[in-house]
Amino acid sequence: MRSEFLQVFRHFLRFRKEQWLDEDTLEVLKKQRLEKILDSAKSTKFYARLLADYDVSDVIEDISILPATSKKTYQDSNDDFIRPRIKDLPHYNVSTSGSTGIPLQITLDQDAVNHRTAALGFIQTEFGRTPLDSMAELSVVPCSTLPFLHKLGLFRKLDLLVFDDEEVNYEKLSKYKPDILGWYPSPISILSKLNDSSGKPLKLKSVYTGAEMLSPECKRSIENSFSCPVYQQYGAVEFGTIAFECPEEHNFHICPTCELEILDKNDKPKKSGEGEIAITSLVNHAMPFIRYKIGDLGSHGKPCSCGRGLPVLKSLGGRSNDIITLPSGKSRSAVSFDIFYGIAGLLKYQVIQEREDLFVFRYVSSDKDLPASSKEIVKNKLLSACLGESISMEFEKVDNIKKSKSGKISTVISKIKQR
Repeated sequence: MRSEFLQVFRHFLRFRKEQWLDEDTLEVLKKQRLEKILDSAKSTKFYARLLADYDVSDVIEDISILPATSKKTYQDSNDDFIRPRIKDLPHYNVSTSGSTGIPLQITLDQDAVNHRTAALGFIQTEFGRTPLDSMAELSVVPCSTLPFLHKLGLFRKLDLLVFDDEEVNYEKLSKYKPDILGWYPSPISILSKLNDSSGKPLKLKSVYTGAEMLSPECKRSIENSFSCPVYQQYGAVEFGTIAFECPEEHNFHICPTCELEILDKNDKPKKSGEGEIAITSLVNHAMPFIRYKIGDLGSHGKPCSCGRGLPVLKSLGGRSNDIITLPSGKSRSAVSFDIFYGIAGLLKYQVIQEREDLFVFRYVSSDKDLPASSKEIVKNKLLSACLGESISMEFEKVDNIKKSKSGKISTVISKIKQR
């Protein structure tokens, strides 16, 4: 545990130092990290075949000469991207939700995990958090990083599950009285409304958001409710933290642990304008991600006047979630309904709220239809997400589910106007 903490702390200090490096120095640093990643990638089946046709020095100078990869490519041949004998070393397995298809299994080496922990600590301190500030964190799975720090009274944290009743979560929040609240914007927006109507609204030091896109309107309402600034982080299961909001200028700074490209329709880099985001991890050697198309849209920005040398994302478009209004009038985050992965025969799905008491479950199955047992699981999960309220449900089998402009499936859609 002590050695792990020391590694995380070293990475944390590097993050703090590297953000102020000039553009040229950062470019040299990234090329050094890319060279090591490519060396690791050569030991995987997929990249051993691919890199055999390239001079590595040319790739280091211009990574765009390699073809871009998609999530489906990784899903279809997952083991081909993992370094051999990694199971003999410290490693961790995580996965994406699978709401847009089969979940992607991701293998992380210990150093990549340490980088992720350090990155979160780094951006939180950039957002103004001190070791003595307590935080309430809305998450899918509670995660205690370096728990012995909590025992010392440092970086204290209350875990709130996004699947739980928001009113119950707000009651816990009121009792805990944290300094900071994070991460999912849609459940936080519901908590802000409960805060407004509480009679004794909580005032926080700051709110951090991530995992979903945050609209300007939602940001303002959260700021007004909790009387504090709201800061955003951009990340993904595959990479951890990718970029963070500049506390001074409110651009998105790209972390030095990844190389981010904006691609045109031919997967070539774009210097200006919006395009698809592709990311290369510069730290995970267990399962290299090189020119990986993550499914979000964005555009490059000009250097930030804050003095940080980190590249800037001018715009960012990805997943945003609707709010579900139940028959009782209670509001629920759509994240609470994104729970149908891992069900036998289910490839893709979309939950559509037609009325407050009527939901349509649109799905793509791996066979002629979903087994009756799978449909029963879906019904029970939906009823649980609706907190047991009286609702009706219809199944709609389709050949495919249309993706949004960003290339992702909106898994939960509400046609109900917010009260």
